[in-house]
Amino acid sequence: LAHAFLETSESDEVTLKALQQFMAPRYAEGYVKGVHDHDTLLLLQHLMPIRAKAGLLLYGPKVRSRGIVSWLQWKGDTEKQRLFDQLESFGSLRAAFDKAMKDPGLLADAKKQRANIQPTSGADLDALTKKVLGTRKDLVLQARNIMKGYKKNCKNNCKKKKKKKKKKSN
Repeated sequence: LAHAFLETSESDEVTLKALQQFMAPRYAEGYVKGVHDHDTLLLLQHLMPIRAKAGLLLYGPKVRSRGIVSWLQWKGDTEKQRLFDQLESFGSLRAAFDKAMKDPGLLADAKKQRANIQPTSGADLDALTKKVLGTRKDLVLQARNIMKGYKKNCKNNCKKKKKKKKKKSN
């Protein structure tokens, strides 16, 4: 369980709640709540700091060697530096986003303003983005056509419903 959690988690923090959310869809695998989650949490509290310090060792030797060879064969120091800076900026932005999604003040303000914020990590958003971008083009076109029909229908019906509500409230 600890290994599976580490494989999917990109966060450096682990909480019992996050672990239980991870375990919930895996109930058929025989995990006992209160036993396996607690033991796994104890293991992860020792493994996470090691993982945080591992750096590129998190990746297998083939991936690391291919990355090094590609980087060394790349001609043009200016382009290399530009790419390095962009990747570094992305890492900083992701860390700031993850921190903001855990900020109780931000979440409280959003709740007061009735903003629909569903705190999630940058890693989860990356996974969702990859899934969305991997959607078959025919399904995207089909959904787009459905939404066009909805927009046309809503322009007519939504205005009528709003007018009816205003009349009832007066």
